[in-house]
Amino acid sequence: MATNAHQHTQLSSLLCSDHRLLLLLALVCLCNAAGGSNSTWGHARGCIYSEKEALLQIKRGLSYDPANRLSSWIVDGSDCCGWNGVGCDNMKGHVIKLDLGSPQNNRSLGGVIGPSLLGISYLAYLDLSNNDFKKKPIPEFMGSLSNLEYLNLSGANLQGRIPHHLGNLSRLQTLDLSKNYGDLSVGGDVRWASHLSSLQHLNLDSVDISSDGSSDKLLVALNMLPSLSRVNLKSCGLKSLPSFAHVNFTSLSFLDLSSNSIQSPFPEWLINITSLEHLDLGGNNFQGGIPSAIGSMSSLTELILSGNGRLDGKLQGNWSGLCKLQSLEMSSMNISGDVNDLERCFSGCIKNSLLSLDLTDNQLSGCFPSWLGEMKRLKHLSLASNSLQGSIPTSLGRLSSLEMLSLSFNNLNGSIPHSLGGLSMLTSLDLRSNYLQGTIPEIIGNLSSLQMLRLGNNSLSGGIPESLGSLSSLQKLDLADNHLSGPIPAKSLSNLSSLQELDLRYNYLGGSVSTAHFSNLKSLITGRVLDSLKHIASRFVNLQSNRLEGEIPEDIGEVMPSLSALVLSNNTLNGSIPRSLCKLLDLEVLDLSRNNFSGNIPNCWKYSSSYALEALHLEHNSLAGVIPSSLSSFSNLRSLKLNANSLSGEFPLSLRTCSNISTLDLGENKISGKIPVWLAESMPYLKVLRLRSNNFKGDIPSNLASLTHLQVIDLANNDLIGTIPCEFGNFTAMKFVHNINETTYWTTTPSSYYGDAIVVEMKGQMLEYQRLLSLIISIDLSNNRLSGSIPQDLADLVGLQNLNISGNMLSEHIMKNINELHWLESLDLSRNNFSGEIPALLSSMTSLSHLNLSFNNFSGRIPQGNQFNKFIDPSIYMGNPYLCGFPLDVPCEDGGKPEHNGNNYQGESEKHKNNNAVWMYVFTALGFILGFWTVCGTLIMHNRWRTMFFIFIDGKFDQLYVFVILLTRRLTRSSYTTCEEKVNNI
Repeated sequence: MATNAHQHTQLSSLLCSDHRLLLLLALVCLCNAAGGSNSTWGHARGCIYSEKEALLQIKRGLSYDPANRLSSWIVDGSDCCGWNGVGCDNMKGHVIKLDLGSPQNNRSLGGVIGPSLLGISYLAYLDLSNNDFKKKPIPEFMGSLSNLEYLNLSGANLQGRIPHHLGNLSRLQTLDLSKNYGDLSVGGDVRWASHLSSLQHLNLDSVDISSDGSSDKLLVALNMLPSLSRVNLKSCGLKSLPSFAHVNFTSLSFLDLSSNSIQSPFPEWLINITSLEHLDLGGNNFQGGIPSAIGSMSSLTELILSGNGRLDGKLQGNWSGLCKLQSLEMSSMNISGDVNDLERCFSGCIKNSLLSLDLTDNQLSGCFPSWLGEMKRLKHLSLASNSLQGSIPTSLGRLSSLEMLSLSFNNLNGSIPHSLGGLSMLTSLDLRSNYLQGTIPEIIGNLSSLQMLRLGNNSLSGGIPESLGSLSSLQKLDLADNHLSGPIPAKSLSNLSSLQELDLRYNYLGGSVSTAHFSNLKSLITGRVLDSLKHIASRFVNLQSNRLEGEIPEDIGEVMPSLSALVLSNNTLNGSIPRSLCKLLDLEVLDLSRNNFSGNIPNCWKYSSSYALEALHLEHNSLAGVIPSSLSSFSNLRSLKLNANSLSGEFPLSLRTCSNISTLDLGENKISGKIPVWLAESMPYLKVLRLRSNNFKGDIPSNLASLTHLQVIDLANNDLIGTIPCEFGNFTAMKFVHNINETTYWTTTPSSYYGDAIVVEMKGQMLEYQRLLSLIISIDLSNNRLSGSIPQDLADLVGLQNLNISGNMLSEHIMKNINELHWLESLDLSRNNFSGEIPALLSSMTSLSHLNLSFNNFSGRIPQGNQFNKFIDPSIYMGNPYLCGFPLDVPCEDGGKPEHNGNNYQGESEKHKNNNAVWMYVFTALGFILGFWTVCGTLIMHNRWRTMFFIFIDGKFDQLYVFVILLTRRLTRSSYTTCEEKVNNI
């Protein structure tokens, strides 16, 4: 005890004598205290038992965990602070972080968020993004997590209204509810947002805030939060913006209001937010002009105004003060005038700051501006889809930092300047769809960083330069639709080890593609030399419409296993279709149409049950045999065109499993049998059904009317019997007019290069539709043996443009409500047995431009006026013996039969017809009797007249006999003289 007391006395003496040591001890204590109070993401010495139990309850709620992300969450003695996604306080062991967010587009957790989350009361960080919570609402109890500073529920498949209880989270700094794609909504009461006093980052991308005036109210509420620095309200359904008397966004640096429907004038209060660095107003309907004061927003680094087509087309003021602006996007607006007049907006220090300038899809004209050559820091420049003229200036070669240059879809001419070959940083060069001439400069081969080269749709000539083979980074090469000629430089281009897409269609490239030549071309297509074929990178090859000849090598599928699209149509290729193509498991488009291929279609398409093929086009060849049964593997097939071959057999049962087909063309073959009833059941997405010019027999299946997407049905030139099904009036897609925005271009990988096309007989000629295919609505049942009448329900197909039922045995009258087909352009009823009068109602069909009623039994006067003023060709009405009036040379007696209007015109016409028939028979009989007895009765009663009559007949016979004898002799003498003259000439 004495010893301890002595030590204590010594320590006290030391502390009193050295105050510096006392101060040091105090600082240590303060640091320890601070460490205990601060929240840090660390590994604690052991988590709280109750919180561990809460975590296990959460795991039970997240029952779907295919990636086993929660495998470490187990009931044992392990420390829960070491579990995956869990973070704890350093000192006290409380769980303060729960990071269970999944990679985007890969929802690895699913289930429910249970109230057990409340057992983690110290939670400050919660990330549940990109999981699948099965369209459940955000739990209201989340508003009780009072320590929460970070909450991320983006892409979590949630729906319903955002609970106002979230307004209790006064410490919340980040709230991300984005990308639940319209299933989440704010609702009418948005006052909760104004209570988030610590909020700095708010992301409501794709949250619906359009109802009940919520958009204005929400922005007013957010204006009360001075700490806000980032706000994302993209795709939220905004229709207007409020006017602020006082803007309180003093810290706002990022604002995204893009992809809404805002129709207000440009919000000038935005200009007062001097802290804004990123402003995105793209994809709206802002009206009026862009205020000149926008040039005073000196903090801006990125400004996006693209997609506001209603903004006035003049840029006002001087933007030279935007000295920090790096990216300016103003595409798809209404900017007009001479592009050189924009120099005043881009003078000053903006020339030195701008890195990206996008003026795509405007109405700019004039020659290429010289002032662009002064923007030495530009990396991205796009003036595509304008009306620029003149040549491409050589000064562009001075933009040494340029990485992307797009001048496509303009009116530029001249040659490609050699100076572009000095842009060593260039990765994308797009000059397509202009009027460029001359050759492709060899110096293009110096662009070693180039990944995409598009020069298609110009007037370039000459050959493909060998130097392109040095572009080892090239992935996409488009030289289509030019005047290029000569052979494909396969040996040089085989070095393109990264090539994925090759488009050389519509040129004059020739040469054989036999095995010897194709060995190099295969390397070009695959993107690898032949000794590295296991690592093939190529995806898309289009050599359509050239002068290629010869056969496709049999091993093509083995040396190009990664191909997704092969288009060799419209060449002069021959031989058989290689069976090795069946091995291309990634093939999506195969088009060998319009060549000279012969033999059978390979029956080897069962290498994969999930075959990727979406389009198989083999039309216009000389293929024979039956359609192979292995086509049943094409579960993803959308377009099958085998028309214009010599295929035989019956309708292939193998197609029954191809349930996604939208275009089916088996026309112009020798296919026989009946049209199967299962067709409508197995192919519910059919838009085009073309079976014309085959040997189909039997009735037309009435259940075809259940095809709700069908727009074109062509069964012409077969041997079909029966009637036109009354159910045909139920074609859903034919009951409305389609718009130009609908498209048949697919959304798969090859879609940017490839689209469908179909041939329709319309207006008396064969017309091919490609870009406008989605607009065509047509029924062609011509040249069969159909009988009966036209179903009245066809008048419900108000979108119908073409109706051809000629060359059948149809009868009775034209349907009385045919004028309801307002959009009908072509009507062909010729070569049938229709009767009655031509309905005067046809004259009100203003879209009708082609009409054929020939060779029927129509009667009465041809209607006049309105649309009939266009149908003045007599051939339209020929072959109808009871028609009269203009344009026929058959006058109507007594002014012709009266024209009838209204609903009873058909009955009156029938009655009139019956009366005419009775009187015709009566007058014919009376005429015969009168004529017979007038002649014969006179001869019988008068002997002298009878003798003179027979003498007269006998004399005429003698004269005829003498005439024939003399004519025969004259012809014989003439023939003998001609032969004698020929002998003398010899």
